[in-house]
Amino acid sequence: MIGACQTTTPIQLQHMDVTLVDSSVSPCDNFYQYACGKRNAANPIPPDQMFWGVGGQLQAWNRQVLREILEKNEVPSATRAPNQQKIGDIYASCMTQSPVANDVDAIRPLLARIAALQDKREIAGVLAAMHTSFGRAWQGSDNQTPLALFGFGPQTDLNDTTRVVGSVDQGGLGMPGRDFYLADTPEMKATREKYLALIASLLKLDGASAAEAEHDAAIVLRLETAMAKAQMDNITRRDPAKLNNRYSLDQLKSLTPAFDWDMYLRGIGAPPTPLYLVSAPEFFHVVNQLLHDEDLATWKLYLRWQLLDTASETLGKPWAMQASLFKMH
Repeated sequence: MIGACQTTTPIQLQHMDVTLVDSSVSPCDNFYQYACGKRNAANPIPPDQMFWGVGGQLQAWNRQVLREILEKNEVPSATRAPNQQKIGDIYASCMTQSPVANDVDAIRPLLARIAALQDKREIAGVLAAMHTSFGRAWQGSDNQTPLALFGFGPQTDLNDTTRVVGSVDQGGLGMPGRDFYLADTPEMKATREKYLALIASLLKLDGASAAEAEHDAAIVLRLETAMAKAQMDNITRRDPAKLNNRYSLDQLKSLTPAFDWDMYLRGIGAPPTPLYLVSAPEFFHVVNQLLHDEDLATWKLYLRWQLLDTASETLGKPWAMQASLFKMH
């Protein structure tokens, strides 16, 4: 899954600087260009990000600081405090992996469970296992949840901030957002070709032949593209009222009758809640149609790909290298 920007170049945080205004533009004519034009030009969006700003730069700087702390403490030393020793030793233990290590066996039970699916109603249970196996059932972002099929988790009730309710968000994509699938620019077309190559590469690492992997990659892209078309666009999502779609569990079940919500909620251990905020009902309507129309083999392939993609960076260097090659473009 395309993640946060990785760089070995030291990151310098930027601060307010009046000299950064674009004095070639009148603030009365175009205040945004006057205030932000020079900074935008000096800070292009990194190739593995769908947006970039002060927040993204701060996150990257924070990761850099954390890595420096870990590397400083990974070498045994009598001067290390107990907590420094713990974090250093844990970090060092993760750095001893063989360059040719292939740890796909770590997710083999989940892969076997996907392969053993006999009915599409069982997808809900497998999806719950996938979501919870990686420490989360929901991961919010600007325009979608970057998890298989959708995201689920707690959220403050938009009408009553004193209570927390269930939240169901659009997701299901391996690339950062819908435009990566739908935009007709040469850059996005090239990105989709590289994404197809990534899917095929990971499927081959999992044992598929070259011809089978290329064929299956096209199926995955087709299914994810259908989900992308159904997603609410970024501009619409800026309106909180458009996201405040309030459903009871029975209404949620009626929206997606092809998905077993009882099985999913049991699988992730979600407590009952009187309200579910459904960010994009139309997306879930289309997902329901896809669950009905697409055959079980297609869904098994999709879940297999999503699992391999999510786990790839932890399965050894052969896997991580393939994911990194895609992110570098």
